[in-house]
Parts: sequence; structure tokens; C-alpha cells
Amino acid sequence: MRPTDACHNGRANSRHETRGEPATAPATDERPYVMTLTLSDARALADHVLASALDRDLTVSCCVVDASGHELLTIRMEGAMWFTPGIARSKAQTAHAMRQPSAHLGALAARVPAVITQIKTQVGFPFTILGGGLLVGPTSALLGAVGVSGATTDEDIELAAAAIAALALD
Repeated sequence: MRPTDACHNGRANSRHETRGEPATAPATDERPYVMTLTLSDARALADHVLASALDRDLTVSCCVVDASGHELLTIRMEGAMWFTPGIARSKAQTAHAMRQPSAHLGALAARVPAVITQIKTQVGFPFTILGGGLLVGPTSALLGAVGVSGATTDEDIELAAAAIAALALD
């Protein structure tokens, strides 16, 4: 509501009331709507990763985070090492926080290792430069991120990328 349309006590301006006109309605909330992955999206991504891993005789874990970087789902295949869910989570959170695939950070670490050290002290999760964390959606409209761990770095990346592409979330 504009200040000229109401008295100090919040009642409608009497100028409008005397003419029979309603007071001006308050402006609607014009904040942009933030698109994000849903739990259904996370399940579909993880199901695709796990099915593809099974087809390739691999055992992995998968983590999906939403547009805010919060964990939606983490799952470990039977036979995957016990620590792979934590690494998958780190990969997804790192990709989200840095707005780039987690593997790309290896080049930064090689050029300026002190930067990675500083980043690690400032984030609230185990930051990693291991490949396998990919963004879901373009960086301008980020939906979330997915992390895969348990196979080779290249296989982790391939599994994550295939799931994102299969669901047309890239």
C-alpha cells in the first residue's frame, strides 16, 4: 500500500471512502520465483544414475542438492564403499557452491593452491576438487547439483551427466 492511500492507523484514506472508491490494494510480492529441484526430480536423477551404474557393473553413491545447496537425497548402492555417500555429497555441494563442475576446481588448485585452502576454511561442508559433481540447469537458473562417487572420476562424471541429460535438466 502506498503511504498516500492510508492513514497512520492503517485505515483507508477517507478521500477514497467518501467517493465510494476502495482504498488501493497492497502491491503484490514481486520477488522472482526460484525454480529448484523437487524430491521427485532428485529420485529420478538418482534412479537414472543407479540404473546406469548397474548396467555398467559399477557400484556408486549419488547425492542431489536443491537450488539452495541443501541435500534432497543421498543414496548408496549395495556394495558401494561406506564412505562414498559423503564424497558424493561433497561433490554436489562443491559444484553448487562454486557454480561449476567439481572437477574444474582441480585446475584452480594447481594454479593457486592457497585459494582452495581459503575456500575450504569458509564453507560449511567438506569441499572437494574430485570430479563427479555437476550442476543441474544453467548457472543463470541453477536448479541444483548432483554428485556421484564410487567409480573412477570419469565414470562418476559420465553417470551424473547422463542422468541430467536423460531428464532434460541441462
